[in-house]
Amino acid sequence: MVDMRYYTADLLTNAIIAELPLYGVYMDKILNGAGNFTGTFVLDSGVELDDILLAGSIPGQQALFVERNDVCIWAGPVWSRTYQSTSRTAQLTAQTFESVFEHIVMTTDQIYAAVEQVTILSTWLSAMMAQTNNNFGITGSFPGATGITRTLSYLAAEYKHANELLQAIATANDGLDYTINVASPTSKTMVVKKQGTAGSSGAVYDYPGQIANYWHSESGAKGAVRAAAIGAGVSGNATIGSPSLKPYFWQVGQYSDIADQNAINAKASELLQMPFVSPTFELATGDDFDGWDKLGQTFVTNIDDARFPTGKTITSRLMGWALTPEQSEAEENLKFVLETDV
Repeated sequence: MVDMRYYTADLLTNAIIAELPLYGVYMDKILNGAGNFTGTFVLDSGVELDDILLAGSIPGQQALFVERNDVCIWAGPVWSRTYQSTSRTAQLTAQTFESVFEHIVMTTDQIYAAVEQVTILSTWLSAMMAQTNNNFGITGSFPGATGITRTLSYLAAEYKHANELLQAIATANDGLDYTINVASPTSKTMVVKKQGTAGSSGAVYDYPGQIANYWHSESGAKGAVRAAAIGAGVSGNATIGSPSLKPYFWQVGQYSDIADQNAINAKASELLQMPFVSPTFELATGDDFDGWDKLGQTFVTNIDDARFPTGKTITSRLMGWALTPEQSEAEENLKFVLETDV
């Protein structure tokens, strides 16, 4: 039996506010972005005190924490609460702590001229946390110097959100991946790695086996036989190998931060894949999964069935997971998504 716990804490003081009896829960977590949460509680139940539930679920002031068998697997601010009178229910939506960057304006100039990108993010995080009422207790775990310097300018007078600088580096060629791992209200760590270098999780899953079901989605609409990348004053293009019998379907990417010809050529090559493949795996039980805080790390899946009768091994990065906890009418459902170019 899986034990799920939902509770809230004050965003600034980290003081625990209330335990919430949530049902209809869904949550996910993704690399380089904010994961989502929805859940519902009942008012006027005769079991819980309504004033405690309402005081403990205030949007924009409190964060929701989710523990599965005493391990914190998800956490982030409550952003909305909607009461429905007929059912006497309140539905909450929340997002992981990465979402706070989308709601904070940098009140100091962030100007970097040919500065190592790791230094930029470290300085930026410290500056954001030092702003009035923006200290959410997020510490940084940064890699050593990557040898990549960037020139970025965000002026306070422009009212730029903190997320803009972060995304500029996360989406750049040879940029940085990030995720925020939370162990408790007082332990939040922003883990930053060079793109694609988060290491191996050591996890190996088999189908049939621990994997109960999988989806191997192939998209021609997202694929490309030819590609172009547009940078800052430079452009590059690429063509998939042996294209003569394939329609010349294109993908075009915009990379305003790239001014180097070799880098923009590399970006064009990265867009080539026809069809575009995206695998999703559903585990038989969440107990087989330990990737809650391993986004970006490499996972291995072995497949042997009608789609791949000679066997297929996919070794790729974990890009995200989604969990629907066990409920009276349904068992726990856990899916994870891998990044792949196969």
